[in-house]
Amino acid sequence: MKKHIISVFLILLLVTNAQAQATVYIKGANTGQSGLIVKNGAFLKINGSLTVDGTASPQAASDAYLQNNGIIHLKSNVQGGQSNLANNVSGLKTYTQGQTTGEVIFEADSSMQSIDGNGSVEFMNLNIKNTANPHLELNQNISIAGTLLLDGLIDIKDHDLSLLDSAVLTGEPFTSSNMIQADASGRFNRAIASGTGNYLFPIGDANANYTPLHLNLLSNTNSGKVGVNLKAMTHPEMNNPETALDYLSRYWNIHQEGLSTYSYKADFNFVNADINGMAQNIKLNRWENQWFEVNESDISMNVLAVTGILSENTAPLSGDFTGRNTKPTSIRDELGSGNVLVYPNPTSNQLFIQIPEEWVETLTLNLYNSIGQSIHQEIINRNNGNVVEIDMSMLSNGFYVMNLRNSKQDISLKVLKTK
Repeated sequence: MKKHIISVFLILLLVTNAQAQATVYIKGANTGQSGLIVKNGAFLKINGSLTVDGTASPQAASDAYLQNNGIIHLKSNVQGGQSNLANNVSGLKTYTQGQTTGEVIFEADSSMQSIDGNGSVEFMNLNIKNTANPHLELNQNISIAGTLLLDGLIDIKDHDLSLLDSAVLTGEPFTSSNMIQADASGRFNRAIASGTGNYLFPIGDANANYTPLHLNLLSNTNSGKVGVNLKAMTHPEMNNPETALDYLSRYWNIHQEGLSTYSYKADFNFVNADINGMAQNIKLNRWENQWFEVNESDISMNVLAVTGILSENTAPLSGDFTGRNTKPTSIRDELGSGNVLVYPNPTSNQLFIQIPEEWVETLTLNLYNSIGQSIHQEIINRNNGNVVEIDMSMLSNGFYVMNLRNSKQDISLKVLKTK
């Protein structure tokens, strides 16, 4: 079987001719294999595209290696243009079999880069260096066996980015310009060892919102993997069967394989724009054909955190996780002053609110619709009496939330508008 190796002359040409684009095209044939060998300590810089094509003679995953013990640097800039990796080999590995060295660098200054093709690529060490725009775009599944160094943005789109057993993630601090964009169907997967461990999923969305998941495994019998992506939108089942009064317009989809008898805590990070209604009322909820509320959760400083210990029985790591609340909550009433009377409820026209006499401070009244928008606000001066009237005749039918607040009271009540 013949093996064709790209000459040292071509490698030198690619390194020295920084002003021109170059294409390295490796194509399999029926009579042999094609190969690119980058020996230990060598540095191959490509201002163009690196294409590996095995369509003429498909190779088995165990044989598909791009021999690399050095560095392959795909650089995209104004002079060199776009520099991509295209792979059509099933199960291509970009390192020498049996070795733990070999690095592939994607560096973009002005043009977006991509990993394309109809196969999948396993990197030993992958280094992503770019600004938030341009970024590296994923058009096939990739995995990392060694180190993923994140120094920029990768959009995984509808493909999976996976850290294999013993692979590590570096590049902190992660930010809106240094993260994994995972707001389509592709997942960022991490191998999970048996026992305990902390795992970060540094993901965000196309609007440069960094909203990661921190997963703390407190126990786990079997090793496996956990994959996560997110949607920067209100969950489509948010108001099924009850209208949510306070909620996050963001949710995280979690999928696990192989784990058993596990327990965990988790932190879900969000941004201010995700908050609808009153943040302090929001609890973690999981959707899997119905809503399951996690009572042992709390919200603070843009983090929805699990405060208790969850397990595969109480909250399996599967389904959609978000913040949601359907129950009006009396948060504070330092005077212990009795009840606010709201009538008639349901109402078709006028709504009357009777304030307890002992509430002597001026109150702010807010009326929110089902998606958390304030549709009416007024200041209630106690010198004008203790009964407030609100005209609801022009409002659509459905549930609304009325909130009364001053320095001592903060109470929310659900109101139903009917015909």
